[in-house]
Amino acid sequence: MVFETLVADLLNRFLGDFVDNLDASQLNIGIWGGDVKLNNLEIKETALDDLDLPIKLKFGFLSNLVLKIPWKNLYTEPVLANIEGLYLIVVPNKGVVYNEEKAKKNEFETKQKSLVRLEENRKNRRKPKDPAADTFAEKMVAQVIKNLQVKIKNIHIRFEDKYTNRHRPFCAGVTLDFLDFQTTDENWQAMIVKEAVKVFHKLVSLQNLAVYWNPNSRLFSDLKSNEEIKKALMETIANENQKPDDFNNEEIKKALMETIANENQKPDDFKYILEPITIEAKLALNQKPDATEWEIPKIDLNVDVDKLALSIGKFQYQDVLLFLEAQERFVTAGRYLRFRPNLVEFRGHYKTWWHFAYNCILEENVRRKRRNWSWKRMKAHRQLVHEYQDAWVKKQTEKSPGATVLALIERAEKELDVFNLNVARQQAEMNIDRLELTRLEDQQKQGWGAWAKSWFGGSGGEQQPKKVEKHERQPDDIIGKFQEEMTPEEKQKLFDAIDYQENMPATDYPKTFVENKIKIKLKTVAVIVQEAVELEFMDLSANVEQRPSANALL
Repeated sequence: MVFETLVADLLNRFLGDFVDNLDASQLNIGIWGGDVKLNNLEIKETALDDLDLPIKLKFGFLSNLVLKIPWKNLYTEPVLANIEGLYLIVVPNKGVVYNEEKAKKNEFETKQKSLVRLEENRKNRRKPKDPAADTFAEKMVAQVIKNLQVKIKNIHIRFEDKYTNRHRPFCAGVTLDFLDFQTTDENWQAMIVKEAVKVFHKLVSLQNLAVYWNPNSRLFSDLKSNEEIKKALMETIANENQKPDDFNNEEIKKALMETIANENQKPDDFKYILEPITIEAKLALNQKPDATEWEIPKIDLNVDVDKLALSIGKFQYQDVLLFLEAQERFVTAGRYLRFRPNLVEFRGHYKTWWHFAYNCILEENVRRKRRNWSWKRMKAHRQLVHEYQDAWVKKQTEKSPGATVLALIERAEKELDVFNLNVARQQAEMNIDRLELTRLEDQQKQGWGAWAKSWFGGSGGEQQPKKVEKHERQPDDIIGKFQEEMTPEEKQKLFDAIDYQENMPATDYPKTFVENKIKIKLKTVAVIVQEAVELEFMDLSANVEQRPSANALL
């Protein structure tokens, strides 16, 4: 089946980027058998590098990952995902070294994302949304929600900073005791739905989600061994049975786990910005509103929050201001990172630092202006824009524009900025209309296939119309594998499971039909500024109703 292949590829690629010592062969065997169990996974220290943030992962550990996929009854049996014991310690990266190759790659990827977004907006303006694609999307999402059951337990993500204020280091983090996402009956009792139902119910239980900020804190990242860090992190997870005291010098994993807040445990030395919060959400999803005579909403969501408590103290406020100020310095320093010497001390390196300041002013304020306003560069820029404009016309209208055209487009998109690329594309679109050429997008069949591309990460503006042979396909071409391996029988089986028919007419909703109904209830809301103000509100609620045909929101 196509889904086994897709899941195996996605898990191998995703976990391989973040987990050390992953046995891909054993993972494949587990996936094809429908039962994946991974224990004691070490998270790579490079897991956050692609984010390009001034932080690095000091410690990462995942206790258990369980995935159960019933391949034989994929559309009727639930897919189970259990995650337990995710512990991360993140610290500032004071030793960021400029990497020209990586910087150019990140700049190009950011530019491509902007271009994709602009291209999608252009297509949306040219053509109305495809009702068939929207219908397929709704039904597919409903099927995923219906069959998916998730349990997450013991999450602790902690940031430690001893550089922003060297006299008073701080740590901040998020802890989660338990999250359960399960299917229920109409009485909200857990059950497995095997037969087709008009309305199915999901219950989401979130227990003890908390955010803390501890001024003048002991830092786990200073501990010598990973075992000490694990214990320290586990001990700071609050739960219903204990409330940890000060940290010890034993294993870090236990410390992280035992400092996760819950109903019976709340670490003594933790200063919470968001006190441990418990939320229960009840979702009723009506797959066929017409079958209930438009009386039951498509989405009926009720959220109950027991107590929402926000608190901040004097030292927390000071640390937040210092941290935000430090981030502004990081952003400013990022502009000049390519000129910065790989040094951490000023003493003894005065000449090097003066050269750094000189190069920053010279390159950014003098040479850049002179280079941009030279006649030679302006002529080359104008020529490249015109060549890109002509190449874009060919790419939009020809099935095989040729390697030369594609190479020119790639070079132009690396050298030109987003503004000039967008102007050139707009001019190319005007030329296509003036010459009465036919765009490839107008020749492609719409419907579930078009939506599937967006579901799996495809982009209409950047996809090549030329068919890619199997041996030429890139490893990350998921939608290509999906389209190639999905047989007509599997396609029909999918349609039957989600109750979808190709070329089915768009649903015409009555003006009185309430499609989405959301109700939020807060029993207690507390806002505390320590040693200053305490506010408490009782029994707050909010109701939102949406009627699509009347464009009404209440």
